[in-house]
Amino acid sequence: MPDFTAYVVTVAPRENVVTKIISIFEEMSPETVTVLSATGQVSTVVIFGFGGTVTYKGNFDILSLCGQCMCTKVSNSEEGKNVMLASSLSAPDGNVFGGVLESAMIAATPVEGSSSKRESINKAREPTHLDLLKLDVVKIHPGLHQYQDLYQKQHLYNKLWSTIHYSVGRQNICS
Repeated sequence: MPDFTAYVVTVAPRENVVTKIISIFEEMSPETVTVLSATGQVSTVVIFGFGGTVTYKGNFDILSLCGQCMCTKVSNSEEGKNVMLASSLSAPDGNVFGGVLESAMIAATPVEGSSSKRESINKAREPTHLDLLKLDVVKIHPGLHQYQDLYQKQHLYNKLWSTIHYSVGRQNICS
């Protein structure tokens, strides 16, 4: 079984979660990073909606955040970035919405985190500060990315289909 390395990424309040993920892992090119989960609150989120992007502002609890970030070297000087993150969020009134993140997800809560490393996927990670915004990220072995990509696309498709079902008609919390 290939080695996996687990990370917990710390995101400060008012910091862009998407930008933070990209900046930390772009140095690991050409590896694929999979975001497994996140907890905490965000104040602003920009998602792809029907006919364009939709910006939500307020305090929203993260129900799920998952996806892939892949940085590939195109040539000696060029790098390509492929980021596909999907999130489901809950508004204070209980409405649930979400979709594919466009570019921004701004943290609203104070953040702490720790990092851990594991040698195989079978080793369990200790749970940590679930009330704070943390991203559990696994660095995928470069040889497995094509299989992981197929799995992630199917998983994201299923998640997005259910997310779109909940987000239809929730434009009232949009700014």
